Formats: sequence, C-alpha cells, structure tokens
Amino acid sequence: MQRWRGAVIAALLITSPALANIGRVKSAEGAVMIDRKGEKISAQPGVVIETGDVITAPSNARFGITFVDNSRVSARAGSQITIEKFDFDDTTHDGKFILLIKKGEVAIMSGQIAKSGGKAMLVRTPKSLFAMRSARVVVTVK
Repeated sequence: MQRWRGAVIAALLITSPALANIGRVKSAEGAVMIDRKGEKISAQPGVVIETGDVITAPSNARFGITFVDNSRVSARAGSQITIEKFDFDDTTHDGKFILLIKKGEVAIMSGQIAKSGGKAMLVRTPKSLFAMRSARVVVTVK
C-alpha cells in the first residue's frame, strides 16, 4: 500500500500543469513581466514559464521564450501573449499548444508539438485562429 501511495503522488507531481516546466525565458530586454495568477514576476532569462502565464513587453522591452518541445516565441516591444495551453509528452512528442497573442508583433517557430497533428499548435488573436505545422511565422496584432 505504501509503495502505491508514493507512485500516485509521484504521478500527480509529474502530470500537474502547475508544477510542469513547459519552457523558460531565453532572453529579456527591458521590464518584461509575467502575470501568473495575479502575481507579477520579472521575466529574466532562466525564469520558468507555466500554462496560464501572461507575458507583457512594454514599449521599451522584448523577450524570447523556448519551450520544452523546442517551440520558440519572440515578441517585440508593446506585445502581450498568454500561454493558454501547453501539454507535451516528451516520449511520443504528442501534445497541444495554444498561444494567444493579444497585441504586438510576435515571431513563432513551431517545435515538436506542431508535427504531431494539424491542430496540435494553435495561435489565437482577438480576431483570428490558425494552426501551425512545421512553420515559422510573424504575427502582428494592433
């Protein structure tokens, strides 16, 4: 019984989205901020990104994020993005990634998730939705 309890706890820790390391800030210039459930965090290189994070680069800032599936997102000054969903199985490379671009100019390079299916990586803006598959795009939202 004790052995099973430990296995269940370990499984919960591994699969819990709040505890998952889905990516890290690769670069940040200026006062880039992460809003994580109401808590403001300075987005310095190396800071872990979590599902639900809202990352904002004010007019004098920019940032880059690398995700565990090797997807990359770079945003210019005046941008705001939200990581709406990020699930990734590093064994099968299956997953789901939904990125919301609220405003600004954002460059996206798809990673392994996008290769797992046509709707595995979605990019939303206030007026559109598109799927990415093995692509590099720049999206501007005004």
